[in-house]
Amino acid sequence: TYDGLPCCVVATSDGGYALVGHTQPVDGSDDVDFWLAKTDNMGIPEFSTWTILPLLLTVVLVLTIYKKQLAKTHTVSDVRRC
Repeated sequence: TYDGLPCCVVATSDGGYALVGHTQPVDGSDDVDFWLAKTDNMGIPEFSTWTILPLLLTVVLVLTIYKKQLAKTHTVSDVRRC
């Protein structure tokens, strides 16, 4: 899992907020990601329509690959009945 905190929060002209931060894994590795998020005036994240479709496609692709890998590693004989 990753531990992430915003480093900077600024008010935007539409009454919302822009947050900049980074995540760092709790396992001590050097993998650090920077992120930018935009919220409305209530702090609810806003997503542009152009970000939702690629995100959805990525999730579907990852789940499909995971399902195929899981099917390769586990066969019906691996399942034991009580």
